[in-house]
Amino acid sequence: MSRSWIKRAMLPAAIALLAGCTALHPPLPSTSVDPHFVPPQQPYKLALVLSSGTLRGFAHFGVLSELRANGIVPDLIVGTSAGAMVGALIASGLTDTELVEVVERMDVNYLRDWTVPRLGLLGGQSLHDFIDRRAKYHVIEEFPIAFAAVAVEAERTCLQVFNAGDPGKAAQASSTVPVILTPPRINGRRYLDGALASPLPVRVARALGAEKIIAVDVTLDPAERHFANILEAYWRTTLVMHRVLAINERADADYTLVPQLPPEFMIKYDMRHQIVESGRDAVRQNLHSIQLAMKAPAKALPRALHPSLASVKCPELQIGEQVSATPTAHVRPAQ
Repeated sequence: MSRSWIKRAMLPAAIALLAGCTALHPPLPSTSVDPHFVPPQQPYKLALVLSSGTLRGFAHFGVLSELRANGIVPDLIVGTSAGAMVGALIASGLTDTELVEVVERMDVNYLRDWTVPRLGLLGGQSLHDFIDRRAKYHVIEEFPIAFAAVAVEAERTCLQVFNAGDPGKAAQASSTVPVILTPPRINGRRYLDGALASPLPVRVARALGAEKIIAVDVTLDPAERHFANILEAYWRTTLVMHRVLAINERADADYTLVPQLPPEFMIKYDMRHQIVESGRDAVRQNLHSIQLAMKAPAKALPRALHPSLASVKCPELQIGEQVSATPTAHVRPAQ
């Protein structure tokens, strides 16, 4: 196995283990409220849905910046994996200047969260701490923009939605690539990367009450990555799964942006500014179409296809109820 492949395999975990996360700042106490789900009290006019995509997720910064510059501001952000990391930072109220600073500070050389490899090579605490620090230790409910991160509960293999509590731990759970990152424990259960079930969580946003949805899909087209050994062939199965799931969920968005990014083999950390600019370009090139979609009547789905909260997330456990030893899939297949 080549060193270059190892680096590529670790990129999903690396994207937000940021410069100085552990080296430049003394650890501060995180919010003590574990991430959890709270039923929304009212519908949202506009949701921005951000996909998984590892380093390609830098494009989400550019998309949001350009949307804001044109007066399009969501009142809900839903993200998976890289989209959850970026979404948490944006929803916490960071200004464009602060977001630029975040992008500047991201550097793969500051991976300082190695752990004894029992369930993952990296612990994930650096990501958790960074998000909480940037969010000024506010819980999600205090964000100026509503936010939800999507993760997969490992024991019951169902989708979980975190829209309250600790934003850093919610983003960590949503970004826990199996084997690379150690699954965090939340309320006694462990969580994995939300991209395993919903890399572009449009249906979650719709179930939360979003009337209009702009989706940003930066998942990788597997055709861009050639494979030359058995491990890369295995990794390709994950790419195919993510791509198919994302394309299925695009249909429920009012508008889907697909930024034109550099070829996969060229994407590295030192290209992050170019990737951010690709996000801005996607909005500029599609601005008129986005504005028309925002003015159009709300998308009317057949009743049978309209997602309910019960159909897109884990059922809540009752006090004293044990997690079944037999995994049960609760995620409704995409229509």
